[in-house]
Amino acid sequence: MSNSSPFYDKPLKEYRDKLYVWHPQIEVWGATQGMLIGACCTAGSSFFILVRMRQFFNLYSQHHFLATAMPCIVFPTFGYLIFQDLCIDRKIVAGLRYPELKKSFCPTCFETRGSLIQATSGIAAPLLFSFVCCAASSLSFRTYPVPDIDKSRKVLGLIRRSCGSFKTSLIFLTGAQFLVGGFLTRKAIDHHDFALTKLMLRLKSTDCVDCLRVTDHLLSEYLGINSYDIDSGKGLLTFGDHLESERISEVVRILNISGIETFSVFVENGFDEVKSKLCLRPLFQNELLPSVKRSKIAESEGGFITDVSQLCAVLEPANWCSKGHNVPAWCATVDPLPKMSSCISALTRLKPLPKGLSHLKRAFVKQSGLNRVGRVLLGLAGQKFTEENAKDLASQLCKETSISEPTVDSCFVPLSQPRSCRQQTALSSLTKHGDVLRSWPFNFHSDQNLESLLSVGGLKDRLNESARPYFSVEELRWHNHWLRRAVDLSKDASNNGRNASCDPENTDSVCSCVVIHKPSVKKLDVNNQIPLVEMVSNSTKSCIDHASMLAANAIGRLNLEQGERYLLTDCDVYLSVEPCMMCTMALLHSRVARVFIAKRLPSIGGMCSRWKLPLVKTVNHHFLVFAPPPESNNQ
Repeated sequence: MSNSSPFYDKPLKEYRDKLYVWHPQIEVWGATQGMLIGACCTAGSSFFILVRMRQFFNLYSQHHFLATAMPCIVFPTFGYLIFQDLCIDRKIVAGLRYPELKKSFCPTCFETRGSLIQATSGIAAPLLFSFVCCAASSLSFRTYPVPDIDKSRKVLGLIRRSCGSFKTSLIFLTGAQFLVGGFLTRKAIDHHDFALTKLMLRLKSTDCVDCLRVTDHLLSEYLGINSYDIDSGKGLLTFGDHLESERISEVVRILNISGIETFSVFVENGFDEVKSKLCLRPLFQNELLPSVKRSKIAESEGGFITDVSQLCAVLEPANWCSKGHNVPAWCATVDPLPKMSSCISALTRLKPLPKGLSHLKRAFVKQSGLNRVGRVLLGLAGQKFTEENAKDLASQLCKETSISEPTVDSCFVPLSQPRSCRQQTALSSLTKHGDVLRSWPFNFHSDQNLESLLSVGGLKDRLNESARPYFSVEELRWHNHWLRRAVDLSKDASNNGRNASCDPENTDSVCSCVVIHKPSVKKLDVNNQIPLVEMVSNSTKSCIDHASMLAANAIGRLNLEQGERYLLTDCDVYLSVEPCMMCTMALLHSRVARVFIAKRLPSIGGMCSRWKLPLVKTVNHHFLVFAPPPESNNQ
């Protein structure tokens, strides 16, 4: 490889720029901050040696300090940075990046080289420079007898005495420099290897289980990539094996075509060149499903929403997801159409669909101009069912059913069944989009209770016109009254200076809680209803006396005194502010029925903002939560 190898020029700078914006930095600190840490150790060691050498030569004044500090501290530090960059860092990047250099790449040799550079820059060079500079200064100030330079034996004796004056410290310092140099080099090798061989892609939507299922299917079944990890919390897709740039582009292209918006972790930091290579326009846009228009949200003073008709139900993100959840598949034409039923029977025997795809129709007839075209679904495209396999299956189907030689085409099918009528309507429209099958017909049975919950929230255009309202007019009046009561309690307590709240960022706010027995439909008179408890957070006894904790404790004690269980079964809870994780767990453990929230808590909210504990499938109780929509002004 010539000296003009690409890792010495522009690609090396781009690679280092990518490392410096890597998130989180803790994963690549050895590659980005290793040299800086080593330089600081070199500068500190050089300063210590200079001070001890000045003490030996009786240079206690400030005279000539800068003159001795420049060569004794600055020169070794810059020398360390230069040699570390040329002899170690660039060589590591080249050895890991280019296959023809990997055969000569030895981590142990690099660690030894790093230890020698660290010890030379931090010990040997400062000793030499400090001895010469301090000896010259002592001659000027006559602080110590320095022999003539031609008297070599006396000069060597002076060097031995000067170094022996702090021999113990020098031995420990030398050992420390060797260890630091080897350790930093080892970390640099590991982190460069991590950055070069493990590509990270950012997934825009990882809170939807259907999107994660599509991603997993495309990577493992369609592309045949087995070594990868999806961190849904951070939205990161990490590959364990090294992938070529063409393979990476294919991954991003397939994910984007299926509606999973994907881009490199470097794109979000402004690397347009990487963005142009890796980011492709998805076939299924976020605008696939029509946007939901909400009526203007009326907020009271302090950002509280006291109108329950303006709240929305906290549901699984998959119920709101606007992705198509489509994956590639193979289909074939059927001619003549009367043979359609026999084709379906033959396919059921030859290649049945998996249980997870029971919502898909095996065949359908589509109007194409003046003709009607029949199509059957052969199977999902992937490593185990390629185009050649699809053609073989179509030929076998032709022999068994006596149809004309079918044409095998690619298509897209929804991997997961739509959950709402809105999703079903949008996906159904894709099957009629020209001649390209952007989706496939499927069976759908709507959940009326889910449709009612999805329509809650002051929608200007309902998600489903046929969905019955979840709350009647009387129920809305009932819930509005108690939610306003909770907000009024919070405001009154704030005026009284009681400031123990779930919100640590706003110490002046006070959280309040009102607990009501879930009434029957015929008993919705607020004048004849007395709350089980009304609580306001209080800091006089404990900083964790939040309103929800106090309310659960008070009702639990009351129930135990009456010989009943301490739980809040069949109780509605009205909160002025979204509870923290502690209060959320307390309400969950108390088995509440429903929770109404007047204001979100974006920082540490446990029900609908930062965490969504009621939606976690592994907890032993689930309850409904109604809260302001995420796009409301109070968030």
